[in-house]
Amino acid sequence: DDYERDEVLGLGINIHGNHIYMNIEDVKQDDTLLELLKNPNVKKYTFDYKALKVALNNLGIEINGLYFDILIATYLIDSSISPTADQVLAAHGVTLSEKEEDGLFVTGQKQRTCQIALQSQMLYPKIKKELESINSWKLYEELEIPLVNTLASMEIEGFPLDKEELDS
Repeated sequence: DDYERDEVLGLGINIHGNHIYMNIEDVKQDDTLLELLKNPNVKKYTFDYKALKVALNNLGIEINGLYFDILIATYLIDSSISPTADQVLAAHGVTLSEKEEDGLFVTGQKQRTCQIALQSQMLYPKIKKELESINSWKLYEELEIPLVNTLASMEIEGFPLDKEELDS
């Protein structure tokens, strides 16, 4: 997936056990949801927060409050796992009911998107224990989570390059 260029179609959200899929145009119009996304005190459990933050920023939508990113946590547990939703969730014993087509940025993936949102939250306690058992929870919490925001900000802001200087 090219989250910087692909069209964002919608968001899968799990709020207190309610699975909601909203197309992106509805998300843009929902002031309550926009405030929840922006609020750093509302914990966000995600799959690939950096991609989400960059993609939403490109649409003028702010998201803060990363609490758990299943992609990063899984990488710390086993860096050989392919960074796809199917492979990451399978590593934790979860099989999605819909097969991945071309990634998260494709039409017709509403149920799948909601399942990924739900599993990102449901697997948190199990994965936290795994990270603690390999002495990686502190690394995750103190380095990886802050770094995700920094890397997303760098992608959003970019930086100028002097092509002539690089070529010389």
